[in-house]
Amino acid sequence: MATFARVLALLLLLLGCSEQPPPPPPPPPRPPERPPLVGPRAVSSRAAFDLVASRQGAFLVFGPTQQAGGGLVVQPLDAIGAPRGSEIALERIPTRRSGELPPPYALEVVAATAAGRLGVAYVVAEDAGIIVRAVHASDDLQSSSPPQTLAETGLRLWRGRGQVGLAASADGTLSLLARAGTAPCEASSQTAPTNLPRTDVDPDLVAAPARTCVRIRAWRLASPPSLREAESLLLPDACEGPIVGHLWSDGVWYHAVCNLENGVPVTTGYAIQFDPPYARADRLLEGTWPVGLAPVASGLRDGRGGVILVAEDGAMVAIGPMLSGVPMPTTERRVRCDAGRPVLEGGPVRVALSAPTSRLESLLPPQLAPAGARAVWTGEALLVAVPASRDVIVRRYQCERGELVRTERFGAES
Repeated sequence: MATFARVLALLLLLLGCSEQPPPPPPPPPRPPERPPLVGPRAVSSRAAFDLVASRQGAFLVFGPTQQAGGGLVVQPLDAIGAPRGSEIALERIPTRRSGELPPPYALEVVAATAAGRLGVAYVVAEDAGIIVRAVHASDDLQSSSPPQTLAETGLRLWRGRGQVGLAASADGTLSLLARAGTAPCEASSQTAPTNLPRTDVDPDLVAAPARTCVRIRAWRLASPPSLREAESLLLPDACEGPIVGHLWSDGVWYHAVCNLENGVPVTTGYAIQFDPPYARADRLLEGTWPVGLAPVASGLRDGRGGVILVAEDGAMVAIGPMLSGVPMPTTERRVRCDAGRPVLEGGPVRVALSAPTSRLESLLPPQLAPAGARAVWTGEALLVAVPASRDVIVRRYQCERGELVRTERFGAES
C-alpha cells in the first residue's frame, strides 16, 4: 500500500511539472496616435491674436512681431487644430530700410466669422499713434478687402484688451465697436446708443456736459465700412478695457461696456434688434470686473438664445430678448462630457456644445482658459489659444472615455 501511494505521488508530481506556465499578460495597448496641431506663433503683444470657429475648423489670426515685419496674418486650421494650408497675410508691411522707424505692429486683434465671411479688427501702434484698422475677407481667403484705418484711439499708452469688439450675424453682417478718441460728454449721448428711449437709461449714467468722454463708435464692415453713429456710445470714465464683448445671437446684437463710477466698475449691457425694432440698456454688474460675453444658443426665457456676461469673481448674468439681465450665483465653472461632447457648466448655466461656436473662453475654468485666452468648439475639438510670453500656443481638448483630456500630447499636463 505504501508503495502504491509513493508511485501515485510521483505520477502526480510528474504531471504537475509537465503543465506549461500561463502565458504572460498582453502588453497594454499603445496610445492612439494624436493628430498634428498647429505650432506656437510669435506675436507682437499678448493681445495680438484671436481664435474663431469657421465652417472648415477655425482661424488663428495674429499680428507677427516687429522683427518679423509686423502686419496681420491668418492661419487656417482644420477641426482638430492642424494647419490647413499655409499662413496668409491680410496686411503686409513694406520692408523698411536700415535707419527707418520700426514697422507698425498689432496690439490687439479680434475676429468674427459667419456666412462665408471673415472680419478682423485690430489696434495698431504706428508712428502717428495707436489706431484701429479693419479688414474683411471670404472665409476661403481667396479675396479680401484692403485694410482700412477707421479711427484713432486717443491712447498714448496701451491699455490691454477691450479697445475693439467684433460680431457677425447669421447673414454675414460684420459689426465693429472700437475706441475712437474722445468727445464732449453731452447729456443726449449718455452711455447708451442714441436711439434708445430715455426711459431705458439709468439717470445716473448721464454725463455732465462739460466733461470729456471716451467715444465708442460702431461700424458695419463692408467696402467701404459704414459708420453707425446711432449705435455709438460716450463713456464718462471708461475702464481701461471699456469694450467687454460684442456678439450676435438669435437675431439680436449684444454688447457690453465698462465704465467707472466713483472708482467702481459698472458694466452696462445692450440688446439691439432691428426686425422688429427693439433696444434696451441695463446695468448688469457693479463692483466687480467683467471678463467677457459668451453665446448661449438656447435655454433662456422663451427658449431663445442670448449671451452670458461673466465677471472676474465668477458671477454670471444672462441677457436675452426681452430679458433685462438675470443674475446667477457665483459658482465654479467646469466642463464635463456627455455623449462624446463637452458640456460647459456654471451654476444654472449649462451649455452643451454641438455646432461650431466661438467666444467660449469666459465659460471655461481658468485652468483651461487662463486670462487672455480665446476658445472655440469646432464640432470635433475644443481649441484654446493661450498667450505665453511672446507666443500664442493652441491647445486641444477632446472627450475620451467620458473625460475631457488634452490630446495634442501624452503625459501629465504642464
